[in-house]
Amino acid sequence: MRITTGVLLVALVLAASGCKGSSNKAGDDKGQPTATENATATATVQPGVPAPVAMPSPTPDATVPADFPKIVPIYPGARVVAATKGTGPKGKDAWTVGLVSKDDKNIAFTFFRANMSAFKQTTDSTVGTARTGTWQNAQYDVTVTVGDSPDKHTAIAMSVAAK
Repeated sequence: MRITTGVLLVALVLAASGCKGSSNKAGDDKGQPTATENATATATVQPGVPAPVAMPSPTPDATVPADFPKIVPIYPGARVVAATKGTGPKGKDAWTVGLVSKDDKNIAFTFFRANMSAFKQTTDSTVGTARTGTWQNAQYDVTVTVGDSPDKHTAIAMSVAAK
């Protein structure tokens, strides 16, 4: 279940952000970052859409990084299944957080639309059963994708990049 959810989160983030290709700068022979390497990603994306950050593998004790921007809300009651901090496309801090919730995906996405008041929403799109929104302010670019996970839960993938 955890691996499937993690794979879904990666697919949602990449598909919704318009990624045309990506490569790990640091990783093992399977293209996955090792535990001791800093995971970064490069990607070609649509203008104005933040590039995704490499999504970590699901871990049993995953937590939101302590320095994750407090201005970006985390969905209440969701379980953190993956989280990482790395370097974004502009060489600044970037975070990716994968969450799973038992709430309906529409309720989860509505939460983000209502609680991102410090940001201007720049996109709102639906691809298949996933819905993605991007928000920006002077400090951060935020992408949130919400969709169904194979285990009948709601998967939430968040990517935050400092400007």
